[in-house]
Formats: sequence, C-alpha cells, structure tokens
Amino acid sequence: MIVTRLVFAAGVLMWISGAAPGAELAFDVASIKPSAPGTREGFMIQPGGRLVANGVSLKLLIGLAWHLHFPMVGLDGWAANDSWNIEAKAEGISDLPAFTPPNIPEAIAARLRSLLQERFSLKTHSEMRTQQVYRLSVSQTGSRLEVVEPGSSVVTSFRAGPGAIIGSKANMEQFITILSRYMDRPVIDKTGLTGLFNAKLQFAPESAPRQLSGSPGEASASSDPSVFTAIQEQLGLKLEAAQEAVEILVVDHVERPSEN
Repeated sequence: MIVTRLVFAAGVLMWISGAAPGAELAFDVASIKPSAPGTREGFMIQPGGRLVANGVSLKLLIGLAWHLHFPMVGLDGWAANDSWNIEAKAEGISDLPAFTPPNIPEAIAARLRSLLQERFSLKTHSEMRTQQVYRLSVSQTGSRLEVVEPGSSVVTSFRAGPGAIIGSKANMEQFITILSRYMDRPVIDKTGLTGLFNAKLQFAPESAPRQLSGSPGEASASSDPSVFTAIQEQLGLKLEAAQEAVEILVVDHVERPSEN
C-alpha cells in the first residue's frame, strides 16, 4: 500500500502523494490540546484514517479543511496566535483516495471540518471583496520554469523556509499556495501556465512581506535579490501589486475548543 502523507515541519512543507477510499463525516476519536511553546509545526495523515498535527494554527487547519486557495479574515487574538496539537482517528478507512496537493483527501477534510465546527464552534461564510492583491504573470523574457513530464517518477514536493522555495513536479496552483505564505495579500494567477514543473527560488529573507521560520536546506542571505526581483530573474515570472475582486472566507464565530 502506498502511504499518503502531507507533512509540515519547521517551516518546511512537503507533499508525498499516494492512494485509497474513506466514508464517514466525523472522526470517531479526537484529542485537541494547546501546543507547548516552541512546538514544531507538523501535520501528517497516516494510513487507516489517522491525523496527527502538532503546533498548528487554527488558520492552517481551516485552510486545509476547506481546501482554501483564497484569503481568510476574522481570526484575531487567541484564535490568530495560539497553536494546537491534534490527534484524531476515523474507523473504517483502510486507504485514502489519491489527491492533488495542496488539497488533503476529502475523506479527511470533511472530518476535519466537522471537528472544527463541533469543538471550536466554528462558523464561517464566504463573500467577494475588492482588495489589494499581487498578480503573478509571465515576464517579457518568458518563463524559466523547468517543465516536468506528467509520467515522471519524481515525487511532488515543496520545501519552504526563510528566503527559499524549492519545488519539484508542481503545478502553478501549488507554487502560488506556497508563495502566498510569504505575502501580505492574495496572489492571483495570471500566468496561463499549465502542466508540471520544477522551481527553485532564492531571495533575501527580509525582503518578503511575511517571514517564515525554519530552514529549507538552502543558504539565503541579505545579499540575495529581493523576492520580487528573484521571481523575475530566476523564474521568468512577474509579481505586481494590483486591486481585484477576490473571494474571502469570513470567520463569524469561534470559541476555544471544548474539553477532550
């Protein structure tokens, strides 16, 4: 059996795809506890319908549960700053269906939505709002992304940390999901690029609007170009500020989780 895993650790994000089916809409057993200070961020889906998360934010959990590729508002105070350790198990799942990162399998996402709604009393709605965004397009010199053939045996993965993104066999949606972690506004895909590619981006860590902790295994320094310059010079893409109507997930209500 091929194991399906989605792993976040110490600022590193990596997907390893696999296969198989699940049913029910709720975990049979679930434990939620506040994370101790300094807990490393980790999220793993294991065989048999088991979810293990450590040091994860409510924002990340909501994003995974609802397969979000657009912004979220309404989380502040403890809801924005606290992190959580979660262990949950769903009976009757022998395998999980194949999935395309950054989406986790719906069999797990549906249960995670139920868990957040029940234990955090989470209520949300979505709406369209016009706001500041970044548009990502192909530069005049053309894309420099390395194209990967669909049948390649290379595993889809990303490593992301201060000043570097390293991806293999990824599509544009996946790259933008990672790039958005460094940005202070939504990133909108205007490249028109399809298919799979390898990408390596290295830039001065302090040049990104948001900072990531951890290390992607590459040395980045202040002498490296800004993230905006690096995107153009290294990837042949262009990131520009603009204003556009985008879908927003609004958190209407949330409470600290109920006792285990």
